[in-house]
Amino acid sequence: MGDHPGGEAVSPRAFRTALGTFPTGVAIVTFQTGDGPHGMTVNSLVSLSLDPPLIGISVDRRARSAELIERVGRFAVNVASAGQRDLAVRFATNGLRGEELFAGVDWTPGYGGAPILAGCLAAVDCDLHSILPTGDHLLYLGEVRIVHLGPAHLSPVVFHRSTFTGLRAPYGDHPFLHLPPSSPDWAMS
Repeated sequence: MGDHPGGEAVSPRAFRTALGTFPTGVAIVTFQTGDGPHGMTVNSLVSLSLDPPLIGISVDRRARSAELIERVGRFAVNVASAGQRDLAVRFATNGLRGEELFAGVDWTPGYGGAPILAGCLAAVDCDLHSILPTGDHLLYLGEVRIVHLGPAHLSPVVFHRSTFTGLRAPYGDHPFLHLPPSSPDWAMS
């Protein structure tokens, strides 16, 4: 094995900094309770299965949303567009709740009443499938019931190094960047 560069002990700060170098998409998870709409920003969204269609979101155990999602049993995941950076920041702020959080936000009720936010790249309405304890977070698995697609011209907001940002123009006209996923030359590991 080759030489390894000097590292830092695993601390919450070092761990967060290291994984913060991996750019992620940003989504706003929404759900409806008897008290009205609720939501939160997440960047831990993963597609888990096509049959059945399952996704996963990771939520801090201490978050009020964790308890509410479990109680309601349904949620929507709204994939934020670049024009929704401020909305993503708003839903990541701890002080706002319910109607105050949604004041002035354009949304329509989706499957089970979960808010589908206008201007998103896509949204998926889910039934809660299961919950997996994962350290200080809970992994909520959602079975996707309805898919909503936004306008194709929108680009995503991205979270990188603790900052909401956008995508820059492609790296150029390299043929690999334009291969369709069905191409035999297409490979992902």
